[in-house]
Amino acid sequence: MSQQSFNITSAVHSAFRLYEEEQYHECVDICIQILGIDCTRADIWNLAGIVMLKLELYEKAVEYFAQAAHFASNDLSHRINLAEAYRRGGNPRASIDELTLLLEQEKAMEDNPTLHFNLAKAYSDIEDSQNSIRHYTIAIKLDPNDLGAMFNLANAQVSLKHFGEAIELYLNALSKGYLDAGVNLANTYVQIGLFSEALEVYRGIYQYYKDDSDFLFNYANALNYANASPQDTQTLYQQAIGLNPQRSEYCINYAHFLLKHLDLTNGFRIYEERKKLPNMLPQGITKLWERGECLSDKNVLVYHEQGLGDSIMFSRFVPLLQKVAKNVIVLIQEPLLPLFQKFNIPCICGITEDLEYDVAISLLSLPYALGISHKQELESLPLCDTPRIKAHRVKKIGICFSTDSAFPESANKNIPLEVLMNALKDAQSLGVEIHSLNKAHCENLADFGIIQKPMNDFLQTYEIIKEMDLVISIDTAVAHLSGSMGKHTLVLLNKRYDWRWGNGISTPWYENVLCMMQSKIGQWSDVAHNLKSYLGSYI
Repeated sequence: MSQQSFNITSAVHSAFRLYEEEQYHECVDICIQILGIDCTRADIWNLAGIVMLKLELYEKAVEYFAQAAHFASNDLSHRINLAEAYRRGGNPRASIDELTLLLEQEKAMEDNPTLHFNLAKAYSDIEDSQNSIRHYTIAIKLDPNDLGAMFNLANAQVSLKHFGEAIELYLNALSKGYLDAGVNLANTYVQIGLFSEALEVYRGIYQYYKDDSDFLFNYANALNYANASPQDTQTLYQQAIGLNPQRSEYCINYAHFLLKHLDLTNGFRIYEERKKLPNMLPQGITKLWERGECLSDKNVLVYHEQGLGDSIMFSRFVPLLQKVAKNVIVLIQEPLLPLFQKFNIPCICGITEDLEYDVAISLLSLPYALGISHKQELESLPLCDTPRIKAHRVKKIGICFSTDSAFPESANKNIPLEVLMNALKDAQSLGVEIHSLNKAHCENLADFGIIQKPMNDFLQTYEIIKEMDLVISIDTAVAHLSGSMGKHTLVLLNKRYDWRWGNGISTPWYENVLCMMQSKIGQWSDVAHNLKSYLGSYI
């Protein structure tokens, strides 16, 4: 089209209309034609930059916004857009530099809520929560109705574990119709263990998110944590999986729910989906077992998976495998090797070139491969060699109060030693000895009158537990070992406890275990009170 026949005014109108109609490629084509005739049109450079943001072509967006800022230096919005293009393109530092310079050069920008909002997002991208919160706060003061700023500020507060401030902001934004604030509010309630409050929010916004698989999954998790409405929980898990069957974590949590409710057949079957997670398959092991593959009359390598507690817990299925397989060898973690050898479980702690086997299967897949379907089939305890009888008099109590496990939730399992020992004062006053079952050596145990012996592996731990009349442990491998030995065991649980501990009071995996769960997440005072009362009666 020649310059004479090209009507710029009409073309500008068409470009903006095409943008509104989301015809982005046609819009940018007209922008380029206009700029070919008049390259000083900052409004068109800016429109082209906005289109590039929509198309996620961030380098072009930076180029176009820079041109807009050059040709209209008095319109500072172009520089704000330029900074946002830097941020979305993965360069939040450049965004921060541009916006900070703009604040220094133009005093009027101090009262621009968009600048502070964008600057807060850039700081959030580099995980500078303090500066992010500062600028979100300024943006809200300048524009109290900026629900996006309110929402993002709440998210930043959550990252710093300032839950009270975050909840207040989410509630404010939700009350003004910002529904995503409700989603994050419910998730925050779950994070801090306020499950009833979370469920109320989930119910209130369900109709708006019933086709969102993440929402359904988190809603199901909240119901599961609260032990509320198993039928609704199951339905929500199934809906989430139906909407997004590729999300392995949906299936894993659903499997945990089914196992907790003793639907062992479906639970173990669906739990196999965990193998689709990254880095789950073992290194250096071949001939991996496939679903439905028969293990009869085969040389089977059973390899450990996940933590030490899982290996102890699932070791009960090895004797069942030995009844059908030709030969079984268990690849186990080194700290468990002496213990397993004591109980004649054939095991190794490393792969050698001359190791021969027909098929390799995960220890956690054994119940599925063996068709375990009834609670009674969980009762075998291969690490138990003494009668399970209650002592006439409690003289020794073993305690495990902390874990150094690398799993993300592990730190939440630890109970402060002084809190636990306060619950044991009355027992000590009656002459009961308290023995440490903590793996790591603790310097201050003697201050509490706790006896500590060396524990370099789980056989040594086993020998100490064997002498105890009662074991008190947090959710760690020690609890599984004590339970597997048939020892009367009290397990102290975080409110968001693991599926293996059933309903938080008893578990089908260990009939001799009694669980005591937090009533408020992160607070052990109620657990300590209940423990003290129980010991007063039991001892």
